[in-house]
Amino acid sequence: MTFVLMLYAGLAVMFDWKFYKIPNLLCLSIVATGFLFSYINSGIPGIWNSFLGMMEPIIILYLFFYCRFLGAGDIKLLAAVGTFIGRQSWKLIVLSFILNGVGAFVKLQKNSRFFIRFQYLRGYIRDCRFEGKLLDDYQSDKMDRIHFSIGIFGAVFFWNIVHVVMN
Repeated sequence: MTFVLMLYAGLAVMFDWKFYKIPNLLCLSIVATGFLFSYINSGIPGIWNSFLGMMEPIIILYLFFYCRFLGAGDIKLLAAVGTFIGRQSWKLIVLSFILNGVGAFVKLQKNSRFFIRFQYLRGYIRDCRFEGKLLDDYQSDKMDRIHFSIGIFGAVFFWNIVHVVMN
């Protein structure tokens, strides 16, 4: 199970890196495999646990999608991975955000764009306050985008290491 999840997460990174998209068919394959493994390991309660693990990212991250801070593919990938992890998928979300935050900071420092993006964030907050509501995120250059799937892959990798060591 660990190897299969790592393989799927690696494929998602490859698609995201090359096309800036994570295919729906890949996410659907991950979901089907996650449900299958959960059923084999735990029966009907395993399916329920997988369902909850799939729903956590969708519910928790909807606002990030609405504001265009996260793409639908990233949320679908987290939801699909949640079928393997179950009700603890929120921990994977937190870990992937930490890893992606570190990666974004390094990328912005490397490209000397940290202060430019900080000013952008400040302007966005100002505009939201002026309008009195959350606004769609402005379009950004590809140079400023990060592949969130990389942090998800790192979180899956770390999760699997901890899972193997603890068992």
